[in-house]
Formats: sequence, structure tokens, C-alpha cells
Amino acid sequence: MPHAFSEIDASDALRLHALALQTATRLGLQAADADDVAQDTMLRLWELRDRQAHFGKVNALVRTIARNLSIDVFRRQSRTSLALMSDWAEADEPADAAASPEEQFIGAEQARELAALLAALPPTEHTLLRMRQVDGRSRTEMARLLGLTEASVVSLLSRARRHLLEALRKSQSQ
Repeated sequence: MPHAFSEIDASDALRLHALALQTATRLGLQAADADDVAQDTMLRLWELRDRQAHFGKVNALVRTIARNLSIDVFRRQSRTSLALMSDWAEADEPADAAASPEEQFIGAEQARELAALLAALPPTEHTLLRMRQVDGRSRTEMARLLGLTEASVVSLLSRARRHLLEALRKSQSQ
């Protein structure tokens, strides 16, 4: 097990790739996205090789990079999901819908505002909300995937919803 970049050989690289893949998969990414994250993690690790003195253990760094890249994937997917939901909502409404152009504009603006507020949440809260609301995962499944207790998932989800509600109220009062 390498503790420094200079100690990494081919077998360590394969193991670190597997560690990054495992981290991304446990966070709930699909296989293709998890593999992309693992590959990007290895690239980032290579880019950081000259600054090895600034980092502790390589395994911890790999897990951190993979987690952060996974969160980025979730955020991109969340934005895409919100855009698709908005597009579907617009496609379902006939051209002569009762909503005025002003009301349609306000609805689209609210969807963009919600997407921005979701993206501003702390990474763990954003990930949990996405897993619950977009992916439809159960609390038990989220706890298993993230290595948390179910009580922690409940608490974190509650906190995420509270933060989102506070952010919504704050943006509406401005």
C-alpha cells in the first residue's frame, strides 16, 4: 500500500483505480459514470504527482478526488434532470394554454432559481436530495451506499430540505 506517489507501481495503480470506482459506485453513480470518475481520478492523481509533499496518504486522496468528482456528476445530472423536467412540462402544455406568456416566463424562472439553489447546497445534502428525489432511492439504500446509518440519512435529508426551504424563502423575500 503506497503512502507516497513515488511508491506507486502498476499494481497499485490498478488498486487505486478500483478504489476510486468503488467510491463512485457507493455514492450511487451508474457503472459508466463511476468508471469515468475513476479514470478522471487517476488523471488528477497523475497531475498532482509533483506536489506529493502536500498530501497525506494516497488512498485518502483517491477517495476524496473520487467523491468530489462524483458530486460534480450528480450536480450535472441534476441540472440536466431539472432542464428535462422543465422541457417536458412545457411540451405537455398546448400552445394555447391558459397560462399567459408572463406566467410561463415566471415558471421557467422559478425552475432556474430552484436549480441554482440546489447547486448551492453542501455536497452531501445535494447528493442525498438527488438520490431521494431524482433517483427515488430509499433511506435504507442511501445509508448502505454511503456507509451511513439510516438515522444519519434521515437527519441529513431533513437538514438538506430545511436549508433548501430557507434558501427559497430568502430568495423570495429579496
